[in-house]
Amino acid sequence: MSIVIITIIGVIAGMGFVEMAKAYVLSKKNATVAQQGQITAARLKKELSASSSITCGGSNMITYTIKRDVSEDTTTIYWSGGNNPLC
Repeated sequence: MSIVIITIIGVIAGMGFVEMAKAYVLSKKNATVAQQGQITAARLKKELSASSSITCGGSNMITYTIKRDVSEDTTTIYWSGGNNPLC
């Protein structure tokens, strides 16, 4: 009888450890995505603050011109996800 109880407790504990491992992996992925988002936002802030002109090409794109060392560079940013317009 005690072996059955120990087995049941062991199975429940094992399931708990599996869920904790899944939660750890999920939080690790979320941290990576959040860090990539912060890097992207910092780069966009740097690019847009140094731009000489910014135009809205539509609800899902922004075109800006930035002066590089010798020439001007025109770049377009496209928003492909979500329903929120950029401008």
